[in-house]
Amino acid sequence: MKIGIIGAGFAGLAAADDLRQAGNEVVVFEAAAAVGGLAAGFRAQSWSAEIEKHYHHIFTTDTAVRKWLADLGLHQALEFRRVRTATLQEGGIRSLDSVMSLLRYQPLSWLGRWRMGLGLALLKFWPWGVQLDRFSAAAWIKPVMGAEVWQKIWRPLFVGKFGRFAEKINLAWFWARIVARSAELGYYQGGFGELARLIAAKLVTRGVKFHLKTPVESLNFDQTSFEVVTRLGREKFDQILVAAESGVAQKLLAPLVKTSAQKSWLAQTKKLQGLGAKTLVLELDRPFFRDATYWLNINESGWPFLAVVEQTQLTGRQKYAGHTIVYVAKYGETSGVRGQAWFGRTATDLLTEYTPYLKQLAPDFETHLINSWVFDAKFAQPLVFTNHRLLVPQIATPWPKVFWASMQQVYPWDRGINFAVAIGRTAAQAMLQE
Repeated sequence: MKIGIIGAGFAGLAAADDLRQAGNEVVVFEAAAAVGGLAAGFRAQSWSAEIEKHYHHIFTTDTAVRKWLADLGLHQALEFRRVRTATLQEGGIRSLDSVMSLLRYQPLSWLGRWRMGLGLALLKFWPWGVQLDRFSAAAWIKPVMGAEVWQKIWRPLFVGKFGRFAEKINLAWFWARIVARSAELGYYQGGFGELARLIAAKLVTRGVKFHLKTPVESLNFDQTSFEVVTRLGREKFDQILVAAESGVAQKLLAPLVKTSAQKSWLAQTKKLQGLGAKTLVLELDRPFFRDATYWLNINESGWPFLAVVEQTQLTGRQKYAGHTIVYVAKYGETSGVRGQAWFGRTATDLLTEYTPYLKQLAPDFETHLINSWVFDAKFAQPLVFTNHRLLVPQIATPWPKVFWASMQQVYPWDRGINFAVAIGRTAAQAMLQE
């Protein structure tokens, strides 16, 4: 068969590999100039490697991507290390990344520390996570871990990430975040964007074709095959995989709605909501944190960002001219007047707003600032409310020979490279079995 894949993120790459190895002709279309999706990187002139536009790492529990890289022979540059995660609260930065650090966490009472620890242990060993999506995380945390723990620890993090949706996020998502985490974090030396390029290059040697900077304009169906329309012209395929977020799938499939099942599918996918990401990236000539912190959660009210990530604590500084790379992260709505205004802000805008807060963490950071950039992702975080499992569509769509694989279908797991690989390979198997 001849198969067209729309999207060259890690889901599209994983699907392309499996489909090609099964003997199919595979062509991948990507709107961007590079493969990798949200893991794509950028590179300053003085650096010898790229770094991601939005922070990335994997966990030791991320078996799907680790196994695939081993199969590809690309696992040697994947390195794991333990890094420090801390929380800013009550004017101080404190570690909160282990049992002992929790027991020493002074902003919580002794009872709060014990209740939080017991609640996390209960989630860690609970085997039926998807069933938990009948409850909101807030509704479970408050009685189990206590109101103090919700107000001081979890509410600031949920509000920082999800804004007005904080108390609607379901418990299954929270469970998955707890279960999947590991003490050590992994990074591909040279960047995950470079890893995506190496994978694509290997797939090319296996016969996969890639068309970059080639957005798919439309799909046509003639009863036996689909025709993909791009700037290159028209090309027919026996099967199509849309390996992109729901907005892309909706745009391509809406003009082809003919049956009630197709109409229902389109209505269902429109109920899937998400947030965008706006990431300010700073390059400094010295470390931002004096205590080797990698990840700092902001649990103070009124701060305009949710986390500060000193990525070079994980990656090392050697490939970045000895400099420090820091991400200042924020999620938000991208639609409506307020969303559009926020999403349109520049690096200068964000740096002006963020500087008074960053100076509370590193008073002289401005004197060590070399460069700054801002990167946007229109869709970066699915919104998952109670009973979300009922909204997640199957990989096979009501259009014959058309399949869909996206971060919105890895539920209850959170978005990331590992689960992108997993959903891509699952989609490939569904296509092969049809």
